[in-house]
Formats: sequence, C-alpha cells, structure tokens
Amino acid sequence: MQLGNGQILLVGIVLWCSVSRAAEDERSFFFENEVRPLLAQRCYGCHGKRKQESGLRLDSHSAVARGGRGGAVVVPGNAAQSRLVEFVARQGPVKMPPARPLSQREVGVLRQWVEEGAYYPRRVISEAEMGRAPRTFWSLQRLVNPERHQLATDSSAIDRFVVDRLAEVGLTLGARADKRVLIRRATYGLTGLPPTVLEVESFLGDCAPDSYERQLDRLLGSPAYGEKWGRHWLDVVRYADTAGETADFPVPQAYLYRNYVIDAHNADKPFDAFVREQVAGDLLAEQLGAQNRVHDGKTRSMGFEPNLTALDVFLGDAQLAARYRELVTATGFLAISRRFGFSADADHHLTIQDSIDTLGQAVLGLSLGCARCHDHKYDPVSTEDYYAWYGILASTRYAYPGSEGANRPRDMAPVIPLATAVQRGREFGEEEKRVEAELARLSTRRIELEKLLRPFAAVVAEAVPADWIWNPYLASVQALRFGDYIANDAGHQGYHVYRPLGRGIPLMAVNASAATLRVPGVVPAGGLVVHPDTNDAAAIAWQSPVHGRVRVTGLIGDVHDCGNGVRWDLDHLGTGGFSAVAGGTVGRASMYRLGESADAGGNGLEIDVRRGDLLQLAISMNGDLGCDLTRVELRVQHLGGADEVWDLAEDVVSDLHHRGQGNPHSDRYGNGERWYFYSLPRGVREGWAGEKIASGAELAAFRRQAGRLKTELREAVTTLEELGRRQEAMARHGAYEAVYGVVEGESADARVQRRGDPTALGATVRRRNLAMLGGERLAAGTGSGRLQLADWLTRQQNPLTGRVIANRIWQRHFVHGLVRTENDFGVRGERPTHPELLDWLATEMIRGGWSLKHLHRRIMTSAVYQQVSRGAADIGSNDPEGKLLWRFPRRRLSAEEIRDSILMVAGLLDRSVGQAHPFPPESSWNFTQHGPFYGVYEHRRRTIYTMQQRLKRNPFLALFDGPDPNSTTPRRQVSAVPTQALFLMNSEDVHWAAESIQQALSEDAEATGNTVRLGFRQVLARDPTTAEVKRARRFLVRYSAQAGSREAHNAFLRTLLIRNEFLFVD
Repeated sequence: MQLGNGQILLVGIVLWCSVSRAAEDERSFFFENEVRPLLAQRCYGCHGKRKQESGLRLDSHSAVARGGRGGAVVVPGNAAQSRLVEFVARQGPVKMPPARPLSQREVGVLRQWVEEGAYYPRRVISEAEMGRAPRTFWSLQRLVNPERHQLATDSSAIDRFVVDRLAEVGLTLGARADKRVLIRRATYGLTGLPPTVLEVESFLGDCAPDSYERQLDRLLGSPAYGEKWGRHWLDVVRYADTAGETADFPVPQAYLYRNYVIDAHNADKPFDAFVREQVAGDLLAEQLGAQNRVHDGKTRSMGFEPNLTALDVFLGDAQLAARYRELVTATGFLAISRRFGFSADADHHLTIQDSIDTLGQAVLGLSLGCARCHDHKYDPVSTEDYYAWYGILASTRYAYPGSEGANRPRDMAPVIPLATAVQRGREFGEEEKRVEAELARLSTRRIELEKLLRPFAAVVAEAVPADWIWNPYLASVQALRFGDYIANDAGHQGYHVYRPLGRGIPLMAVNASAATLRVPGVVPAGGLVVHPDTNDAAAIAWQSPVHGRVRVTGLIGDVHDCGNGVRWDLDHLGTGGFSAVAGGTVGRASMYRLGESADAGGNGLEIDVRRGDLLQLAISMNGDLGCDLTRVELRVQHLGGADEVWDLAEDVVSDLHHRGQGNPHSDRYGNGERWYFYSLPRGVREGWAGEKIASGAELAAFRRQAGRLKTELREAVTTLEELGRRQEAMARHGAYEAVYGVVEGESADARVQRRGDPTALGATVRRRNLAMLGGERLAAGTGSGRLQLADWLTRQQNPLTGRVIANRIWQRHFVHGLVRTENDFGVRGERPTHPELLDWLATEMIRGGWSLKHLHRRIMTSAVYQQVSRGAADIGSNDPEGKLLWRFPRRRLSAEEIRDSILMVAGLLDRSVGQAHPFPPESSWNFTQHGPFYGVYEHRRRTIYTMQQRLKRNPFLALFDGPDPNSTTPRRQVSAVPTQALFLMNSEDVHWAAESIQQALSEDAEATGNTVRLGFRQVLARDPTTAEVKRARRFLVRYSAQAGSREAHNAFLRTLLIRNEFLFVD
C-alpha cells in the first residue's frame, strides 16, 4: 500500500503530537526539579511577586517572556544571546546574584534550560481548584467495578466496553488477526522473543478451541516472561548498575534487585506484595526473623568466624534464609535511587527527592517532586505532604555506593536480623583491631630479624629448617608493591594500571585491548609499560620457582616522542646477596633488546638462580623526569629440566587484576606469586648493593644461632601470612552477608526545606500519609514509617495503585495506556479514554489476588487484543490515533527485543540468568569527575542482563531508544533515524549473526539446494512465497558474481534480519 501526501502528513502530525507530549513531560520534569527550585532559592527574592528589581520578574511564563526595563533577558533556544545567562555566568558588567555567585552546576542548569527552549508551564491551577481536587478529580475517586457488562456472556467484558465506546462514534472492532500474526504478537508480548518456526506451525496445526489459551499459558510459564515484563518495571523505577553521581561509581550488587524483579514476575507475586516488599522488605524480614529461631551472632569459641553465612544464622533453614534475603534485596528499589554531586552523603537530600519522585510516579501515577519547593501547582500535594514522606525516607539508611573522595561502598543491608548483624559487627570490629595489632607487632619483629640476618644470608640459607627458603629482599619488595589498581584508566578501554595509593606515578600498565592506545605515549595491543617517578623507579621482579640456569631476554623501549629516555638495571636478588647483572640507558623513542649482547660476562644474560631468588628490572629516569613511558618485554627461560618459559606480557596482560589477586601475579602454569610490580625508592637499590657481607670468621661464628633465628623468622612469616589471609577474608566477607538495600535509620520528623534548600529549614512536619490518601499520622515508636507507607500504598482505600498498574499492563500490550500519560494521573495528565474499562481492569486484577498474569489472560483473550492491526483506509477519520481501539497498534521491536531476536534466530542467545557484572574490584576504585567509571561488557545473554550505566548509556540501547536510567521511563519513545538503519546493515553483530545462521543451515541447504526457504524459516518463521524465492535467487546470482557465494548468502540473510517483518510486530 502506498501512502498519499495527505496520509504522510497525517502520520507525521500524529507522531509529532506523541513526541511533543513526551518532550513536554521531560521539560516539565527538568523545570520543576532543577530550574524552579533554583529560581525560587536564588532569584525570586529580588525578581518575584513582592519585589521586581529593574522591572524584572522570573516567577511566571509571561513575566520571563516580557523581560525587564532593559528588554528581554531570555532568548529561548539561544543561551549565548540570553542576558540572563550572561548575568549569572558573570561574563559582563552585570553580575547576578550580586552577593553570592551561582555555582558552575547552577549556571549549567540555567544554560541548559534556555538552550532547550526556556520551558515554563503556562497554566497554574487555582488554590480553590486544588482544594476541590481530592473530592472530585477522577483518579482520586474510589475504584468502582462497573455493573454494566459484568454478566456478559457473548464476549468478554473488555470487548463490550470498547464496542460500546466505538459505537458512539460509528466505529466497530476490526476483524480477528490470523493465527500466524497472533502467535507472533502473543510471543513477543509475553516473552520479548520471536516464536520459532516449530512453535508457529504447531499452533497453526492445532484446531482445538482452546489452542490459543494453551499458548498463553505456555508463554506465561516461560522464564522469558519475567525477563520481558521485569524490564518494563525496571524502566519505570529507573534501574541502573551505577550510582549517577559525578564519577558514576559502579553498584556491583544492583543486579540482585534486577533479578528479584524478574523472579517476582515469573512467580506472579501479587502486585500489592511486590510494592510492599520494595518499600519495606527489610522490615517485613525483621518480622519474619522475630517469628523464627535464629543464631544471635555471638561467637561461642575460637574467636570471630569470618565465614559464618546467612544459612548458619538461620540454623540451616535454607527456605527461611532465602526468603529473608529476598525481602531485603527488594529494597534495592530505594537503594538504586540516583546519587548526586561530588559527595553522595552531602547531596543525600536529592537522592531522597529522587526516591519520592519515583515512588509517586511508579506506584501512584503522580509527580510529587514539585512539592519539595512549593505546594504542587497542579495536583493536591502540599509541601507539608512532601516533607511528611521525606521524613520517612530520611529516617531510612540507604546503602552507600561510593563517591569521589569516599570511594568505598558501605552501609549495606544485612540479610540476617539486624540485632544479629549488630552483634556480628561489634565482634568484627574487635577482631579487626586484634589482627591489625598482631600484624604490626610481627611485622616489626620480622624487620628486626631480617636486618640482623641479611649479612649472614649464605649461612641462613644452609641452616635448618633447610626446606624453608628465605630471600632477604622479598619482604622489602612486598612492602613496596603498587597497591592501587585502576581499570580503563582515563577512559582508555583496556588500559589497566597499577600504581602506589594516592599517586599517579610510578606505574605499571597493560593494554589488554586489541587496539594500539595513545595515553599519551604509544602502548601496542597486548603491551606492557612502566613509568618512573623522580625519586622512585618502576620495578618488576620475577621470583624463581626453580634451581638452575635461566636465560633472560626482552626489550626496553621508550614509547614517548619527548623526554630524555630512561635508565634500566637488571639485578639478581638472591639468598646469597645482591648482584647487579646488567644496566644501561635507552634514549628517546629508541629501544634496547636484552640478551642480544654479552651483557653478563660473555654468556649473554644467563644467570644461575635458586628457588626463591628474584630477578629485578628497575626503570628509572635518565636526567629530568618527563615523557618516560617505557615499554617492557621480559622473558625468562629455564635452561634445564622441563625447559619452562615465563613471559611477562603473556602471563599478566590478559588478567592483570584477576579476581583481585594481581600483585603478585601468577604465571601461565597457575603458580601464584611469580611477578611483582613495585616502586623502588632512590637509595634502596644502592643500599642493597653496598651492604656489607659477613666475612668467613663472622659467618662461622654466626652458625650457632642461625638456625634458631631462622626458625623464629619462619614462624613470624607463617603467622603473618595466616593473619593476612584472615584479614583478606574479613575484608571480602565483611561482618555479615549484605546486599544493596536499605534499613532503618534514626527516626525523626523532617523540617521543611524552604525553596528546596536544605540549609534554609522551616517548620517540622510530622511523618504521615499524603492528605489526599487519608493523611494518617505515624504512631509513636513505629520506626521510620516505611512499613506504614507500604500499607498506605497498597490498601483498598487507595484508588491509584490499582489503576496505575492496570493501565501500565494495558499500555505495554497496546503501546499506549487507557490513560496516555502513564506516570501522570493528575490534573495535567490525560483522562482515560475508557474510564469504566480502566476501573474494571483494576478491580479484576485485585479480585484475582493482584495477579498480573490473570490480567494478561483477560486482556489477551479479548477480541480487542486479537483484532488486526490495519483497518480500512478511511476508518480512522473519526479516530486517527486509534485511541478508541478499532485496530491493534503495530509497533517496532524495543531495543532489547531487536538484539535478543537477532541472537535467538542465529542460535547465539545464551538463555542463562545474568549474574554480577565484571566491574573492577572495589580495592581499585579511584573514580573522579574527570575520570569517571565507564564500561561496556559484552555478553550473549538477554539484553536485560546488560550493564546499565547512568552517565554514559550503553551505545546500542541509546541508539534504539532504550530507557533513561536517570529518571522513570513510563513509555519508550520510538525514533527512526538513519544511524539505526546503518547499524543494522553494517554492525559486526548482525554480520556475525548472519554468518552463524549460514553455518547452521549450510548442511541442510547444500543437501536440498534450498537456502532461501531455510533462511526464511529460520529468521521469519515461515516459508517464502514464490515471488520472494525468485527475487532472492536473482539477488544471490548478482551478489555472488561480485563477492562470491558465501558472502552472497551472508548478505541475503542480513536482508532478512533488517526487514520490517522481522523488526515490527503486527
């Protein structure tokens, strides 16, 4: 069917209206949460209702448009020409505010506001209108199950509501879609995946009256259902795997909440329970713990036990432990609230605002954030209402993700009873102090013993116990190790760095990517580099696991095009003392190859070593420091025995910080503590080289006490290693098992923050429910109030929760909700197109035990759902947007569905459940505003398991209109831009998928000579028509002549993967 110009214009208007509404919602959210609070706090005092300096007011749309005595101050869409921006940026003679300048961030907010059109809401609801709203507004009236159609038998109640509404404008329902369309629609609708050709053919051949209903039951029972519908809820609650503050710290445990949501949908958890658990799961868990016998956390004997698990606490009751963990994990809904600014603690009031805003929109369909600074301009929500809820959440302790300057997570929510956790925490702290004190004491004694023994190292090596090898330099090397690990340093993907804590250099780094990096300085793929400091060399040491002769080869190359080059020294740190093996300098942009000349007495670099000896390569500056990034290759070959080879780059580049154990690093044979990376302060090497070695008489005299002192040293070292392992275990496990959630904090009512400023406090507001939902106050001694809040949200008297979720379910099936502003059931939102149907859906869901699967069945078995997606050409004149449901809306696949479908038809989709992301270990976190976290982790699982980052969205999801993890996304806005088509045509992933399909089909295709038919069946789950076969074969002939048969078939399969038939659901 071809569209005429009029039809194209009509479609364009419809799309523009839809996008315009969404854009206005986004501008309104930004204005009410960022711009209006800023204007109110810093500008209204002199340019508001009571005072208008220079004739300028900034507290309404008309006033801003009018400007002041000097003319307009805002040019919408052009910040550079707007004098308001010039004033607040203090770029001209007028500097505003005159006393205290706006921060850089605040100036940025106003600049962004102006650039995006200086949106200012025009309509302000009157106080009288606001006062009447709770009693008269449609969404705040109690749910009524319409009596009409309750007893309908000729068709479902849903159909009767829609048919009656259509009849009012002279329209009727469309015809029933054919079975092939229905199975594809239902499969995508419930699982987000395409049906296989076998599933389609099985359904087409099933003529039983209940065949469709059985298909729905099969799909609702699939694990893919929870992955599809869990993603919808994650959109609404702005799920992310990072915190969102200036450095966007990772949240490694966020995935547990994501998986909780998926599991809850698969289990058909009643929606009221689902909400209650997310708001107050930790409190429900405490009630559960109080009803069951649990371990009190006190250690009975043998000191603190770091490996005590939640299962141990619950006395082996696995079901109880799992339920407790589930409830606490559910509070990740609150914990994943966005963090702001440089300090997540200092800006926690903004995080609470984000929680309130998301809770209001997700559950109640109301935007509450406006009331942070002033009574809501549209809906019956006062500032007192806002701070009544604010006090509840301010009395809650959120898990802390880390932020710039305080870069370690803390305050995780225990998955054991709080009293037990407190007891465990107390004992943990005591044990930490004991271990630290014992480590300090033994470390001091070890230093004393090693200083005493070093001149007699040769005698000590022979003393009993002879099987214990002591290297007199190893302790110093261990103490000097680089302790700060940074993954993807400065945004260079694959450039991983080790350096001293709190310092930039010296460093050792690898390029684990497949591309050459300029950091600056050139680091080839798979390469390893070091950089010295003024007073510290960058050193690498290999610890020998063998006795015998080894050959050392390698390369030292300056990879900067500036500076003076570097000096290098290769030393043997053995049980017999220090020995300088070779050394020299490398000039700018030049290199030196170790082992190519007689560096070691005419035998090349061949050295006799004992087990435990160290070969140390130290790179130091040569003259002035600067541009000293140095490439290092080091290879040690055992010339006897099994002829083992240790290659520095091959051993460490691919897993520099493997499981947090990267320094010392293992070798390719799986042996730990083979490679050390450390700073070597100026004078240390020289001190080792100049140490006096005891004479023969002194050595003989020392033999008597060598054994005793060696034994004491061995015992000290052994105990230090045990204590170190215990300390590592305690750091790894903490005092108790915990998740990223919330727990009770210090309960207190909140004070109003005048104009949203936490430093300008007003009257105290008692914690209570919103006035429009009852206004009940908290009783004394009831904790934060979250448990009561959860009850208020889900009780039967609350008309909003049921309506909002029923509308969301409808919207996900029909693209739009019956209320098209799915997050706004207030005065500014649209009214329902079918109010009685909406109430029927909500009451039907509640009657079914708040079961979402029950609601899916009712909706999907209706004739409204099963009708065709295309009506007669002229039928839409009375309802061009299809609001009255005279046809089923055709839609493009979501970003997740596109990727998952391509992987599935290619046989590449990994259906396993996603777990933790491979974030850098917490010990390495040193992210900043200028060096924030960033990561993209490739995988072949479903896209819901992709790491979702707040400040820098996943490129694929951003391209195909994925959710914004910074704010609630009630409905995806679908764009059509050239880059989407270019991606699908040129993406390596699509080429890879086509290649995989070709390989899977190759044997059958060669046997039958029917590549085209098999390709259609695999990708589109149907046989091609005769015309399609002819066109495809002509394509293959032409393409093969230019690129060969294999590439032609690959290209043909790619055309199937980018067809509208594949990318859209009818």
